[in-house]
Amino acid sequence: MRVLLIGGSGFIGQRVIARLQQRGHDVIIFHRGLSKAPKELDVDYITGNRLEIDKYTREIDRAAPDAAIDFLPWNDTDTRRVIQSLHGRVERVIHLSSGDVYRAWGNFLNGDYGEPVPLGEDAPLRSNLYPYAGTRPGMETYDKVLAERAILTAHYEEGYPGAIIRLPMVYGPGDPQHRIWPFVKRMLDGRPYILLSKCHAAWLSQRGYVDDVAFGIVLAAERESSVGQVYNVGSLRTHSIGAWVRRIGDIMGWDGEIRLVPPDRLPRHLQSSHNYMQHILFDTSKIRRELGYYELVDSEEALRLTVEWQREIPPENSNGHKFDYAAEDAVVRELAHEL
Repeated sequence: MRVLLIGGSGFIGQRVIARLQQRGHDVIIFHRGLSKAPKELDVDYITGNRLEIDKYTREIDRAAPDAAIDFLPWNDTDTRRVIQSLHGRVERVIHLSSGDVYRAWGNFLNGDYGEPVPLGEDAPLRSNLYPYAGTRPGMETYDKVLAERAILTAHYEEGYPGAIIRLPMVYGPGDPQHRIWPFVKRMLDGRPYILLSKCHAAWLSQRGYVDDVAFGIVLAAERESSVGQVYNVGSLRTHSIGAWVRRIGDIMGWDGEIRLVPPDRLPRHLQSSHNYMQHILFDTSKIRRELGYYELVDSEEALRLTVEWQREIPPENSNGHKFDYAAEDAVVRELAHEL
């Protein structure tokens, strides 16, 4: 096939390109040209703004893609523009969504709980829109619930060949969010303990190793049967945060301990408004059954590779306010004195 990637030169996209090429497919990237895939990934480019993709239909026609993968559906407005530009030009369009569409994620953000897990693709979605408005710059218009609604409406009403992949927390070498850094840094600094609340330590948050997630995306792009479907992708087994930290510690040779602290006694920099009583765990049986998805990389090897990368490449401003060790030590002394 010839596969058009809308976005796709970043963390997950580079793995998708490599997997597509390994399976014999040609790749064309439509993006703004601000970054490019590594030179060893031989791809063609169409330079343009995704928000104006309708202006580039001639270039897309010349590229003659068979399928497309949309890495950046943001809301209903931009997604409808992609739909209108690709409908009738490709056989399938795989749109990458997120587990944050689920009502369980809304509970987690808003301090509520009670949504049962694991979350199948038919689990209830959030009714409260724009979950991150006011929390991060540029997120006022973000909502993949709206994007998914536009995709499925176009499919059922107009025959649009769209499909949706809901991503978990994706980890691996190159993770731009450096998700494991708070733990890795403390271990590198020789901290004797890592403080967690009891609920946080027990929290289940769906993960997926980047190469495995890329494989799931590629399978959906290849299969005609994916059209009109929604798929969760993620690891078969998900460890609690406490077990995750312990696994990282074992890889790093860290002999410290995880200290469980009442949430209201945690130092301010470790406190969170999120409700860790609401787990975020996916049922991934559908993509395994229908598309033949499985993990390519052993889970221990995946975490080892991630830890090694994170040790070598810390984030910028890696010594920020999240590492107030004096405050953490003070809490431990206070709790010990109370005993």
